[in-house]
Amino acid sequence: MCVPLSDIKAVQGDSGHAQVNMVTDAYSHIPDDDQRKNAELFKEAFYEKKSEIWRRSVNG
Repeated sequence: MCVPLSDIKAVQGDSGHAQVNMVTDAYSHIPDDDQRKNAELFKEAFYEKKSEIWRRSVNG
């Protein structure tokens, strides 16, 4: 199930679950492809920021 965070309450009501955490616990998961994509984006952003900080320190 792929639902934007703002719609979790709607899913809760539609599915009849008493609490939101019941919806997220039962139905939320991150597909392996999405997990790999997020890890790659994080790695790129992390090292880009690190490189930028290094360049600033070298160039004064």
